[in-house]
Amino acid sequence: MSRRNALPTLLLIGVSWLLPGCETLPDGKLGELVFGSGDRALELEEEHRQRYQETRDSDDRDWLLGHAIESGMTPTEVARVLGQEGKPVLNDAWIKNGGGHYQLHDIAWKWGPDREGKSQILVFRDSKLVNFDPHEFQ
Repeated sequence: MSRRNALPTLLLIGVSWLLPGCETLPDGKLGELVFGSGDRALELEEEHRQRYQETRDSDDRDWLLGHAIESGMTPTEVARVLGQEGKPVLNDAWIKNGGGHYQLHDIAWKWGPDREGKSQILVFRDSKLVNFDPHEFQ
């Protein structure tokens, strides 16, 4: 093999050794790669929660929704993340009939309003958050 062909081959071998490790990260380790340590991720969450409570800025609420809320959470867990109690939406038929794959017994909860007067509605089935995609808020 010529020296000209050796370098690309060595690079490919090196990359192939690194890639399998990406698939085997332990649970929760992706956040550490993105934010640093788990402590830093918790600090960021707390900073956004406090700012949201002080300013009611939708950017902070959306950060929390996109980074700290996930499907399967209970209304109490969502309330802890947002720093605010949610309220069940009494007449939520319009939400369930709006095409979100919701079921008759699902319950919509509302958090807010933010400083622009907008509230966030999330739907729960058997007290677990359903049909939620955090990427919509990132």
